Amino acid sequence: PTREMSSAYSVSKSYSSLDSSNMSVNLALKKMSSDDWADKVDGLNMISALSESNPKQVADNLKEVIVAILNECKNLRSSVSRVAIVTIGTIAQNLNSKIDSEMEKVRT
Repeated sequence: PTREMSSAYSVSKSYSSLDSSNMSVNLALKKMSSDDWADKVDGLNMISALSESNPKQVADNLKEVIVAILNECKNLRSSVSRVAIVTIGTIAQNLNSKIDSEMEKVRT
């Protein structure tokens, strides 16, 4: 893949510098439900950034977020599934005990 293409499907830290009020869990979930793999990666990166900058917003929608991420872990495009797996780790790290109730889904 070209350099331009490889950066499109990598885990992005670019959202961490943005104002989290411009992002929402609903927008991220909408992107993740897209048929376009680049949108899926974008949505996953938004969730990661939101879990760092606004963990309450992610925690308030945790069940829906975890289900969407787990669906992307099964994505046949490895670039999407890789970012999804990293996103689960980021959420677990940022939400600490809030994610405990969802860990059964992650383990199966």
